[in-house]
Amino acid sequence: MECSEFQRWLRRQRGRRLAGLPPLAVAKLGLYQAMQAKHMRKADLARLLDMHMPQIDRLLDLRHSSKLEQVEAALNAVGYRIELAVRAA
Repeated sequence: MECSEFQRWLRRQRGRRLAGLPPLAVAKLGLYQAMQAKHMRKADLARLLDMHMPQIDRLLDLRHSSKLEQVEAALNAVGYRIELAVRAA
């Protein structure tokens, strides 16, 4: 299986401290990783959610401000859930 650009970047970051990401970005990356783990294509997700491909593209686009509830619904549909924690700074 071919590695994605994100997977190659992630491998290069092992052992380094990374900056925190906004919750929406983390959820979108989690959705992407869930799809990879289940060998799902975007077309598979579109069928599962009864959405069109441009909607799936926006759902996975880190620059697009999707609603967290939409990403959560997509994660639930592929068998994953969001866990959110609040900690002292």
